[in-house]
Amino acid sequence: MWWRARGTRRCSTSPGGTCRSTTPRSSRSCWRRWGQTGGRGDLQEGTRSEVVRRLRSVEGHVRGVEKMVEEGDVTYADIVQQTSAIFSAIRRINTVLLKDFVEERAGRDGASAEMIKDLVKAIDRVTK
Repeated sequence: MWWRARGTRRCSTSPGGTCRSTTPRSSRSCWRRWGQTGGRGDLQEGTRSEVVRRLRSVEGHVRGVEKMVEEGDVTYADIVQQTSAIFSAIRRINTVLLKDFVEERAGRDGASAEMIKDLVKAIDRVTK
């Protein structure tokens, strides 16, 4: 199965290969090994460049809002509108990352192309 319950991680030392450890205890804990071996997904190259592009855009937007506030003569509504746009951009970044994770993980664990397509469509419906 390509998914696990929230709060569980693969661990070769636990029965069934699953560990419920969510906090670091020692250098030998499941938490640290998971972070080194399976916790970091491999972003697809197209996704990596898209995320970097979007992050740079958010950074520029934040700097623009900062400049706007520093220069004064700005209303609360203007600031709220701009910060709301920044939050939306960050949500879109998270959507891109989530879709990439599903595609990469489900594909690696043998899910059918149709199932992956359905999952990505579901993500699109939920995140709009």
